[in-house]
Amino acid sequence: MSQAVSATATKARRPLPHWLAPAVIWVVGSLWILTILQWMRIFRRDQLEQGVILRLGDSADSAWQTIRLWEMWTLGPQVLWQMHIYPPLYDGIRFLFMLPDTLPGAPPTALAVDKRLYWLSAVLFGLVAMVIYLWIRDLTDNGWWALSGSLLWMLLPSSISFMTILNQTGLAIASMAVAFYFLYRFLRTRRNIYAAVFLGSLLIASLTRNVVQVHVFLILCVDTYMGHNHPILLLYRFLVFGF
Repeated sequence: MSQAVSATATKARRPLPHWLAPAVIWVVGSLWILTILQWMRIFRRDQLEQGVILRLGDSADSAWQTIRLWEMWTLGPQVLWQMHIYPPLYDGIRFLFMLPDTLPGAPPTALAVDKRLYWLSAVLFGLVAMVIYLWIRDLTDNGWWALSGSLLWMLLPSSISFMTILNQTGLAIASMAVAFYFLYRFLRTRRNIYAAVFLGSLLIASLTRNVVQVHVFLILCVDTYMGHNHPILLLYRFLVFGF
């Protein structure tokens, strides 16, 4: 009888999974942005462009240095390479988001794409909140401090503003946040999986904004996995830079 009681007590004291709190932060952060958007559409609809867009003139289809939907629709995905000014990842996402309208044969609708982009913004906002939680928890070994940092991020008007702009900003912020966090984890543990996530996130950021050029990124990859003075790295530097 006593053994059964002891087993039950031990089971009751079993700690929660280490990933649960970060996952909850991600979901809560994403729902927070969606709640703000819905609240604005219900109670401040007259202040929104077309009743949906938070800022006047903030449609992704009219943003600076982005490819227009009708260009992608009429010329096809090759236009992402031919006409991009910024790196083409964000416009590629917009191309995918217009497919539900264009595959049945209808023309693309900027407003429909913008609505889908707000969902992406919500997911990215929650992702950054989770990264903040993880990083503070690693540094302080305290979940409450980590929660405070995440809540501060979620409540700051500047955070909400930057992450809901319908251009490349939110995706660049989120990918760089993930990249820097996993760089920190790699330098602390030297585990290759962290280096892989760092490099992958840095690649996403570089395909969104001009963070790292491709040839420099390749050197960084080789340098990470082969060492600073590896012969292959030295040869690549000589071929690319002449030294």
